[in-house]
Amino acid sequence: MEFLAEADAYSAGCMMLSFDLPNAKSIAKSFSPVDLSDGGVETFPHVTLLYGIDKAYSIPEMVECMVACRDIVGTSSLVLDDLSLFSSEEHDVLKYSVHDKRMADVNGYLVGSLRHQQQEHEYSPHCTLAYLKPGLGDKYVKRLKAGGFGSVSVEAKFLVYSGADGQKTFLSTNR
Repeated sequence: MEFLAEADAYSAGCMMLSFDLPNAKSIAKSFSPVDLSDGGVETFPHVTLLYGIDKAYSIPEMVECMVACRDIVGTSSLVLDDLSLFSSEEHDVLKYSVHDKRMADVNGYLVGSLRHQQQEHEYSPHCTLAYLKPGLGDKYVKRLKAGGFGSVSVEAKFLVYSGADGQKTFLSTNR
């Protein structure tokens, strides 16, 4: 599959798998507002399946792709675990890891089927909880783990295509 040139965050689409995160409100309350960076607390729990999708695709084309993804994902639950973070100069990203072969299978399908910006990379499915100021992530990993926020099981609800314009298209994981 061909790759698109690098572009800004609003010039491409994104495919996600969304779910309700049962402990989201409790997690959100654990952050001090002064410790949050741009992006703050994630309010739309999801796993990104592929970012950087060519914006030239039509909604009907993306829905067709979403149906194929739904066949791979199915309707069973996902386990979010390994509360951890990754860091950059801009922020520490607090996240749950998602160790589920279906996520890699869907990513592989999308990478092979759609024009996108992603270069060769190791896909690491995760659910972002919050964007924190650099250096503060470890404090929250320890705090949340001590507070009993270990692994959690969630039910996949929707495949979501978010276009470059921010418009979201939802397809239920239930048939």
